[in-house]
Amino acid sequence: MKDLFRLDNLVAVVTGAGGAMGSVIAEGLAYYGADVAVIGHKNKDRMQKALDAIRAKGRKALECYCDIKSQNDVERVVRETIDYFGHVDIYVNCPGYSFRVNAEDVEIPDWENLIDVNLTGAFRCIQAFGRIMIEQKKGSIIIITSIAGMVALGRGQSAYCSSKHALVGLTRELAIEWAKHNIRVNAIAPCQVATDGLLKWIEDSEKSGELYDGKPLGEHLRSQIPLRRFAESEEYIGPVVFLASDASSMVTGHVLAVDGGYLAR
Repeated sequence: MKDLFRLDNLVAVVTGAGGAMGSVIAEGLAYYGADVAVIGHKNKDRMQKALDAIRAKGRKALECYCDIKSQNDVERVVRETIDYFGHVDIYVNCPGYSFRVNAEDVEIPDWENLIDVNLTGAFRCIQAFGRIMIEQKKGSIIIITSIAGMVALGRGQSAYCSSKHALVGLTRELAIEWAKHNIRVNAIAPCQVATDGLLKWIEDSEKSGELYDGKPLGEHLRSQIPLRRFAESEEYIGPVVFLASDASSMVTGHVLAVDGGYLAR
């Protein structure tokens, strides 16, 4: 039973590995035994840190830079991954970003760019690595969505919420379509994670004196999470490893809320 969570001899791919959560997830997968392809578009320093940590654990690591808005880039990265590792067992989709603009003021090019990254770019990668898994007749796909994929936020994030809701629907559809290929597809819905971007938004908002329901932004956001704190990126390693491993062999089409109780309210 103690080996249920082990990922030895498995190959994991993490896109969005230049982000705070993606880089930590890549390191965590290696800790549990996986070799890892670290795929990102920006923040080379963070990707390098993840690569160093993976190799320090005695695991193989591949670094790939990829613009997931480019079909050619995605197909190239798939080829490089298969050429290097020979197979792919786990795919974690972690890229994404948000902007906050009232729906009536959103510019269509901004909307289209966010959807192309958060949804269409995700599908490009999932489809490409999914085809490899179909040939292999096995695999686990984990899509990082958000509480914004389950509920509305009401903070000028119409594009973001739309993209994350769509990822939840994609998770469930692919779980049904690809079950016959022995591929499990699940999602994780985080609450606010204490990344540099979130902390900067809070800092700027509180400097301006802006209030949300009569509270400074940080206090307002924490008040909506029953555990009364933001998540840390490291707290997503366990849920990802669970969904990647044999510990979840009968779990597919599920959205795992890792949100401090946010969705239970």
